[in-house]
Amino acid sequence: EERRHDQRIEQLYEVMNGILCEDAACSQRQLRVKTYQVIAMTTRVGLIEWVKNTKPLKEFMMDELTNMEKKNQNAMQLHKQWTDKHKCYMGMYKNAGAAEVEKEYRRKVATIPWDLLRR
Repeated sequence: EERRHDQRIEQLYEVMNGILCEDAACSQRQLRVKTYQVIAMTTRVGLIEWVKNTKPLKEFMMDELTNMEKKNQNAMQLHKQWTDKHKCYMGMYKNAGAAEVEKEYRRKVATIPWDLLRR
């Protein structure tokens, strides 16, 4: 289902690009949404076009952290500790209540600098 959803979103972006091209101000500024091809083969399997000169959001964010921020306990370490406590993801899903999940989420978010994506 995920790839089919991706495919529909990319189709929406193509429609948006058509609208942007028809608007004089947007066309003059050459505004476009970068799209990529998605082929949904089944509900669980699909192909996604490789887009050159891109990197995952996680890598982008890690590059922006200062050395001090990298030394501090980060969200990934906290998540690993939490999942290890539950032995596996299935144990986590079975045993963790909504309040605990929310508390852990907030704890992890607190380790991420508020201005990370603005840098």
